[in-house]
Amino acid sequence: MTRNTPLPSIAHFNRLISPIVKMKHYNIAILSPYTSEVAGHSPQLAILINCYCHLDQVGFGFSLLGKLFKRGHPSDCVIFNTLINALVNIGELEQALSLLNRILEQSYHPNVVTYGALIKGLCRRGKNASALSLLRHMESGRICEPDIVICTTIIDSLCKEKLLDEALDLFSHMKSRGISP
Repeated sequence: MTRNTPLPSIAHFNRLISPIVKMKHYNIAILSPYTSEVAGHSPQLAILINCYCHLDQVGFGFSLLGKLFKRGHPSDCVIFNTLINALVNIGELEQALSLLNRILEQSYHPNVVTYGALIKGLCRRGKNASALSLLRHMESGRICEPDIVICTTIIDSLCKEKLLDEALDLFSHMKSRGISP
């Protein structure tokens, strides 16, 4: 079957697909007849990676990331955050941590959202020592400063495990660094 109308411009496509994604209709965004034809552009691949990750189809998200790299398009922290958060949400914490290490090796700079997703995942699994270690790595590397959300996530997890001394120590450390509750 031939198409009688021209494809929309990339800007027009983004205006059409963005509200669909915001309404969380990820399947519609992925299955849009135009998506496969205009997905050769990196902004559209980023949208599709986001959609696949929200549908717990992280493997498809990684395959699109591979397309970005093959085409020479630079990736950004938002795409990595999307993939890391999706991995954490489906219980693939080790793979998410491995991705963080690969990001650091490639000289990408993770941000507070990246670390927040990983720390949330570690705390959910009761791996408080690993969460604290990642917090210390974050602070020592001067990559980004922890925020109130990261600190309170760890404090909450420590309290749930009845590790009140450690929670109070972190609270004091947080206040000494100027992070106010």
